[in-house]
Amino acid sequence: MRTHLEMTSPDNLRPSSQSAVITFEERPPGDRGVRDTVAAVGKPYGWRCASRDEQGWVDYFNSGRRYWLITDGDRTIGLLELDIVGQVVEIDTFGLVPEAVASRCVTRRSWTGPPS
Repeated sequence: MRTHLEMTSPDNLRPSSQSAVITFEERPPGDRGVRDTVAAVGKPYGWRCASRDEQGWVDYFNSGRRYWLITDGDRTIGLLELDIVGQVVEIDTFGLVPEAVASRCVTRRSWTGPPS
């Protein structure tokens, strides 16, 4: 299943936390934070991960992917998963937890463009 979100107006932006310092922290396969975040990101879209059993998680983490939690200060707001084979890199998953979707820290730049 492929899903996407569309924001049609910057008026849809919601304020982010005070920190607005977005970081990507690589985590090992099987990491509980990755597991919880994958499920949180996928639940609103009916992803299988929201109800995956233990063997399903073992299979999932044996895929060879690499995982990064996306944080805003000390709060996990999303996940990046990459398939990296040699020099080929594919984004497998990029997603935000529901409360981070449309936050200013993530999407403001989309509306204003790069700094001049």
